[in-house]
Amino acid sequence: MIKLILDGEKIKSEAELHKTIGEQIPLPTYYGNNLAALNDVLSANTQDMEIYLLNQELLVKHLNQGAQGLLRLLHDLALHNCNITLKDGIIK
Repeated sequence: MIKLILDGEKIKSEAELHKTIGEQIPLPTYYGNNLAALNDVLSANTQDMEIYLLNQELLVKHLNQGAQGLLRLLHDLALHNCNITLKDGIIK
């Protein structure tokens, strides 16, 4: 099981978001550090993955308009990829 933890207390920019993701899951060398690239990587995921959104209100504050795109992308992935589960709050 892969656990991807996105903590709004620690992620204060889109660059930090993609750096955090790259530290937790393997990304291809050509990863574009944007939401389209993230969508491509996570859409192709075949392993069980839990994505935790911690301090979501701070994530929204720090990423501004980019947060809405990220949240929409993660919710859509969880709906359409049975291997991905989106979780709020406490890590189990």
